Amino acid sequence: MNRILLTGGSGLLGKALISKLIDSHYEVFCLTKSVQSSHSLGLDYIPIDLSTNWHKDDLPSNISAIIHLAQSRHFREFPQHSDDVFRVNIESTFKLLNFARETGVQKFVYASSGGVYQPGSLLNENAPLLPLQANLGFYAGSKMCSEILVQAYSNYFPITTLRPFFIYGKEQQRTMLIPRLFDSVKNNTPIVLNGENGITINPIHVSDASDALLCALSLEDSWTINIAGPELLSIRDICDCFGNYLGMEPKYSLTEHSSSDLVGDISVMKELLINPQGKLVDHLEDIEN
Repeated sequence: MNRILLTGGSGLLGKALISKLIDSHYEVFCLTKSVQSSHSLGLDYIPIDLSTNWHKDDLPSNISAIIHLAQSRHFREFPQHSDDVFRVNIESTFKLLNFARETGVQKFVYASSGGVYQPGSLLNENAPLLPLQANLGFYAGSKMCSEILVQAYSNYFPITTLRPFFIYGKEQQRTMLIPRLFDSVKNNTPIVLNGENGITINPIHVSDASDALLCALSLEDSWTINIAGPELLSIRDICDCFGNYLGMEPKYSLTEHSSSDLVGDISVMKELLINPQGKLVDHLEDIEN
């Protein structure tokens, strides 16, 4: 299994994964919106924009495994860009699955989201998902739809569905949770907490997340696995950590609303993939940049 088709290679997780795949002697074909030249041996860019009506005939042949990380950049912009979310998050998943079945791909790895669960503490892979009647949002709905599509193909090749919880790392988009909280502390912007401390999460550094994904390529059976970090941190814990680093006192605005935690149980991840080691305090420079 040495020829990998990768989507989402320009994202935080994709960038970290590419270098690890190449170091592990995989040949990587990365789908990209625009024409790019590769300066790395073993890496080729394929100009395909998943938000358009692309065709599977444009994909390279003899692919051993597909890693589907791509998600629409407009996942928060519903309904203005619902067509983009549908094409990237759902339709492209369907096309890639069909391509995999027709061409004899041996492995399919799909990146879903921990956001498909009903919030709670220590959510294992069998925990209840968001009910359809809930206001789950178009993004979470698109991930749930793709999970259903992916599982329908599990008779043709092993499938690993990963559910990441709050990946963070260097050069992440500042609109994502962890860098957004950092910037709020740095800019003296009040952080809204539901209750005294806000929700508790277990974020994971991108280095651990990419190591886990690399290991997922070796799994022989189909699995659904949470990808999360070793620390349980409230929003207050996270912002206090940022404040200590910056030498600033975070500002908080407390509400009387209560919110359930969103903590992923990583027992299966530790058994089948890796035992994540990264702690938030050890990666503050990554988050700042």
